[in-house]
Amino acid sequence: MRTAIAPAYAGPVTLNAVLRRTAAEPRLINGAAVALGLALTVLAVKTPWSPLPRPVVAAAGVAASSAVWFRGRWPVPVALVAAAGYAASGNPGPLLVGLFSGAASTSARRLAMLAGVGVAGLLAPDWPGHGGPAASQIAFAATGTLGVMASGGYVARRRELTDALRERAELAEAARRLQDDRARVAERTRIAREMHNVLGHKVALICLHAGGLEVNAGAGAARVEQGAALIRATAQETLAEMRAILGCSATGTTARRSSRPTRSSRT
Repeated sequence: MRTAIAPAYAGPVTLNAVLRRTAAEPRLINGAAVALGLALTVLAVKTPWSPLPRPVVAAAGVAASSAVWFRGRWPVPVALVAAAGYAASGNPGPLLVGLFSGAASTSARRLAMLAGVGVAGLLAPDWPGHGGPAASQIAFAATGTLGVMASGGYVARRRELTDALRERAELAEAARRLQDDRARVAERTRIAREMHNVLGHKVALICLHAGGLEVNAGAGAARVEQGAALIRATAQETLAEMRAILGCSATGTTARRSSRPTRSSRT
């Protein structure tokens, strides 16, 4: 009969646990990023943040915010659309989200393209009518782009490391459970073998004594009483040996459970 293994206690719900669960749902993050972009677009239209007509500002902001949904699949095209939307609407949200998300890439060429798009996009609103950006504006755009991309790369690498550590911990837990199951099966097999040996030997003796009584039924009351006492003593020895075997097994199992490190001791 196989007993069910109770799941391990996962601990209280913490902010890190909530963030990990949220990170595992890309649609939630994409939806939040799109909602943030649309909210900034509303502010860009009301303020306004761009000298262009409000319908153009609204259309550019909505297009750039909607493109953020595909930030994980096409980071560079999303950054291009977001840069164009920032130039037309003055809404920097989609561009910053695109740079942050695209920094998770490990391709040096893609990162260089993304950095170029980020610098050009941040300079786009100040470019027309000013004869080109000043050196301070270029430095600010480059610093902002590299800062956002460095933050995105750090978060991406940290998430990969966390996932790898979590997978390693799950594998270790599965290996420990497999080892416990094997030890339990080996213990049961040993108990069954010892009980079979004990019972086989003692039951054979009982059968032998009982057969002797059956053959010598007329040997007299003293002989019958002696044979019955021998059978009773053999049966009592059998029960005592069985209790000893089961007691040693229970003691060994308890010792193994007590020596097993708990979650608090491991922490």
